[in-house]
Amino acid sequence: MFRTPLMEYSNFFLKCEHHLPGGSYKARGVETFLASLPRDTKRIRCLSAGNMARTLALLAKPRGIVVEALVPESIPEVKRAKLEGLGVQLTLVPFEQLWKEVDTPSPTPFPLLHPVDSPALLEGYGRIAQEILEQAKGISEVIIPIGVGGLSLGLARVLAPKVRVVLVENATNAPYVSKRAIPRKPSWVDAIGTPYTLERVREALLPLVSEVRAVSPRAAFEAGKRLYEMKGELVEGAAAVALAAATKDSIVILTGGNIDSKIYSSGFAEEN
Repeated sequence: MFRTPLMEYSNFFLKCEHHLPGGSYKARGVETFLASLPRDTKRIRCLSAGNMARTLALLAKPRGIVVEALVPESIPEVKRAKLEGLGVQLTLVPFEQLWKEVDTPSPTPFPLLHPVDSPALLEGYGRIAQEILEQAKGISEVIIPIGVGGLSLGLARVLAPKVRVVLVENATNAPYVSKRAIPRKPSWVDAIGTPYTLERVREALLPLVSEVRAVSPRAAFEAGKRLYEMKGELVEGAAAVALAAATKDSIVILTGGNIDSKIYSSGFAEEN
């Protein structure tokens, strides 16, 4: 099973999930999901913004399993290139179409790795929380960037009510904070931000959550850039959103690092 370090930074701590295979926390859940499948599984379908498909391909390839992935047309080139290099069978669709599949998945003859509806996936994410409780005694809160909600739900089920669970959104794509459906806006924070909250996730998650915060894309950019310059830790937009919301003695989940380092070499521009 995977483990990641807890790194002290400023006056809080970083849970370095971006160090995992595939460059993201997804490896935790994918490992558990694959272990739950029949031995004769030859193909898997997944719905992904990029990190899920990459991690699934890395861990499924040694088992002889082919991965097909539905991904958004707006996927960053660095993620698309890595997927193609791993032999993932990509179908690029508008984000709205991908989101409809997440909300109501189409039938498939193959096992579907769904970001919130696959129980084994969430079980794997829960191991992050268990590890945190072992590594850090007396922590005040854990800060998690929220997209569809699978990671948040997997952690919150283990952490609450022992620890405050704080969710963070990109302020320009923040359905939990705004409490309404919103048009999705292009942002350098590509892995989180949904048009609306899934009712089944919201009902299960919010009773376990102490607070939902939102930070601007600029604040996230500055936080990610500072971390890269000070520690050499490269994190993508979703992780930087959580980083920008950190408070004293909190633990920030650095969810992923699949980003071109050149983004942090210049000043902020939303088209990043």
